[in-house]
Amino acid sequence: MRQPAELVADGVQSIAIAFLHSYRNPEHEERAAELVREAFPNISVSVSSAITREYREVERTATAVLDAYIRPIFDAYIGELKRGLAANGFDGRFFVMRSGGGVMLAELAARVPITRYVGSRRRIMGATKNSARSRPLRLLSLDYGGTSLDAAVIENGEPLIMYEATLEHFPVLMADFRYPLYRRGRGLHCLVAARSVASRAAKPGAVPGPLAYGRGGTEPTTTDAAWYWVI
Repeated sequence: MRQPAELVADGVQSIAIAFLHSYRNPEHEERAAELVREAFPNISVSVSSAITREYREVERTATAVLDAYIRPIFDAYIGELKRGLAANGFDGRFFVMRSGGGVMLAELAARVPITRYVGSRRRIMGATKNSARSRPLRLLSLDYGGTSLDAAVIENGEPLIMYEATLEHFPVLMADFRYPLYRRGRGLHCLVAARSVASRAAKPGAVPGPLAYGRGGTEPTTTDAAWYWVI
């Protein structure tokens, strides 16, 4: 087994700590985290029991590892965003949205970035609010994004929530809306044959973007197909 010093020497930026029975007693995990932070103050540390206190060690460990994986990226992103906001005169409270709905202070989100592992929840909350006005028993919310089409079910004015999700096929022990993902977004290139449209897993990004953007894109995308249908 490689020691933390060897990992840090090889360029590791973040470490996950998960013990078998820390869901019952987190003291040993917390002490291990203290030792790592004392020895390597510039290394990010994710502690499984600080994220979730579930008894299933495989899922809890996977959640801690994913948290450790995205932590340096999230820290850099939030730091850059805060500096940009301050440079533009923002002096308010900085909140970010949780994957399971609601918001939290950016400083708290940075401690457990896995709570932000999926975005676009604001659209579900907006659909939930609108459903309260029209009062349908069941509502299907669709988010047609750049790379995917995402769906959520709202019943009796409340979005369905599950307490275990997946991220790139790994389990995540976090509250999340029931939100199946279909990898067919507006930005994907599409092939047209015999009056049918099929998408393929490639996208032009925002620049040059789809043909409809007028920024130099040369291949049709599902955005262009939708645009053609509208006009």
